[in-house]
Amino acid sequence: MDSERRQERIVARMRDRGCRITPQRLAIVQALFTLGPEHPSIEQLYAAVKRDFPTTSQATVYKTVALLKEMGEVHEVRGADEAAHYEVIRQDAHAHAVCRVCGCIVDVDLDCLDDLMTEVASIAEFGSLDRMIKFSGVCRDCARASLQDTE
Repeated sequence: MDSERRQERIVARMRDRGCRITPQRLAIVQALFTLGPEHPSIEQLYAAVKRDFPTTSQATVYKTVALLKEMGEVHEVRGADEAAHYEVIRQDAHAHAVCRVCGCIVDVDLDCLDDLMTEVASIAEFGSLDRMIKFSGVCRDCARASLQDTE
């Protein structure tokens, strides 16, 4: 499903729940898609929305993201500093690689992840598992910077 149709589906689900669909809420949903690969924090989402809607409060961003999490449309990814970052839930399984130095979060598509999840669920005797796997290490840029500091 393409991004625009997915956004429309999310907005329709919000409307079905009786939520007012304000321009600010629409902008927050759009920002989650636009900034998605960066795994934005609440502060980053707030800054993006505030550019077009200066009267938006940070509380509106928090409440909208919390609603989207509750609806199963967004999940929280913890960075290296355990700060909360967000992404729209993808239908395909993927892992996150988190840099322990700069905190960047990179999506990693793994063909074997579906099989791994099935095996873990079977061994643990769980009916289902969330698709949240996180690896941590040092990204290429931080590793290069570290090498340059030692020269």
